[in-house]
Amino acid sequence: EPFIMARELFGVKVFVGADRVSVARRAIARYGPGLLILDDAFQHRRIHRDVDIVVVDGKRGWGNRRVLPAGPLREFPRNLKRASCVIVSHYDGKIPSELNRFLPPEMPVFKARLTVNSVMEVVTDKEIGFEELNGKRAWAVCGIAYPSSFEKTLHELSMDIAGWSVFRDHQDYTKEDFEEITRLAGDLPIVTTEKDWVKWEGRHPFREVFVVSVRMELIDGEEFYDFIEGFVYNKVKSVQGGTG
Repeated sequence: EPFIMARELFGVKVFVGADRVSVARRAIARYGPGLLILDDAFQHRRIHRDVDIVVVDGKRGWGNRRVLPAGPLREFPRNLKRASCVIVSHYDGKIPSELNRFLPPEMPVFKARLTVNSVMEVVTDKEIGFEELNGKRAWAVCGIAYPSSFEKTLHELSMDIAGWSVFRDHQDYTKEDFEEITRLAGDLPIVTTEKDWVKWEGRHPFREVFVVSVRMELIDGEEFYDFIEGFVYNKVKSVQGGTG
């Protein structure tokens, strides 16, 4: 994920580290940024923050309501009271009632869905039109937290998936893994996620590989950006002593 961010966000410096305070200090010392955006950091209480944006899975909700490693959560739902706003991902027209149970009444809630950004045939470095994938037979491979999400995406692309090779999340692919995929897929092209592909470049033996890139699209994006701008304005105002 950090590699994808660094490649896609041109001109944006990406720092990686478990100690967010130490990493933030290093970033400030080297580049003096006016803004720091932390990924997956709601639970890192040691570092100061001005805005807390919490993404909640609109399909899976709270799961078993347990935190890692016993469950999928980074924090218990009751701690949402600390959030500035919530984004409900995988929105399909309604917010599940179990999410509303833990959202404070005044909490701004925005909605988002996952959409396909692009599909590349990476061996030839050719972008593929979605219509070209209609009925395309392939073997699917992924090592992500929720393979069912990738399955849904391939279904939306109308691909003909002959079978799957599913690995654990953040799989570090080995030569043996590639050999197993080749044995199962035969002569079929491979379709995989962008997160998996960044660990394959220069190592895979496949003749044809389709890489699906997705993005989270805010349904009410204009309202969200107005909300964030309001936070930024109030922050500047407080720093300038209320002069605006």
